Amino acid sequence: MDDQPVSNLSIGTGRRYGIFLGREGASKVSKNELLGFDFRDFSQIKRGLTPAERNFMSLDVIGTGFGRTGTNSLKLALEQLGFGLCHHMFEVFESPDYLLPIWMKAVHGGVTPDWDEIFENYRSTVDWPTAFYWKELVDHYPHAKVVHTTRSPKSWVKSATNTIFVSMSERNEKKGAARDLSTMAWELIVMQTFDGRIDDFDYVADIFRKHDEAVKAYVSPDRLLVYEVSEGWEPLCRHLSVPVPEEAFPRTNTTDEYKVERKIRQAELEAKSVE
Repeated sequence: MDDQPVSNLSIGTGRRYGIFLGREGASKVSKNELLGFDFRDFSQIKRGLTPAERNFMSLDVIGTGFGRTGTNSLKLALEQLGFGLCHHMFEVFESPDYLLPIWMKAVHGGVTPDWDEIFENYRSTVDWPTAFYWKELVDHYPHAKVVHTTRSPKSWVKSATNTIFVSMSERNEKKGAARDLSTMAWELIVMQTFDGRIDDFDYVADIFRKHDEAVKAYVSPDRLLVYEVSEGWEPLCRHLSVPVPEEAFPRTNTTDEYKVERKIRQAELEAKSVE
């Protein structure tokens, strides 16, 4: 990727964070104006793009950091910078009929995903489940920039233990798609990433450190930004060759926010399962 901004096309989404579509300088489109728009089918968008812009509809940014390293803040930041849609575990929550079956086949059945199919509608990806497949994605999209979110291993273990580990441990108490998603996440994160040893804090922290080291050793320095979201816009925008926005950097999904949001998303998924 050269030093020019990847594109002036700006697409962003988020059930609770608003939706916008447009080019730089164009007015944002409100969520109400897009009722009925299916973001899993970008044919409506692509018909309005130039051929050059259509070619940009592939991954330009790969986030390799584990969940609870500021991945949701990074997702929102990337979408604000024009690198949306951005895939995140929240996207799987939002798409139990489309994305969830694909990831279940990959995680439970060992079926290598069709990356171009999964990311047809995305320009960036962060968080699990894709963080587990970071090396494959780095190789498959050789021109994509890589952003590795991280934090101190001790603080990460505390955050993960109080949030995602609790949620996955309650998988058998959930219903329908909520149970399926938590079971998929348990297999991918707890069993395949941490070997089922999430109660061994030293072991979990060591896996976290080794993941940091593996990414830094594998990805060329010209492609890689090792990043803490507390650093804000400047290093991220410099790495992606885009201007720094005037708006504040999005900071969200704290432990308390996660707990509230998890209950809402679980209830909505369970409701979808009985519709």
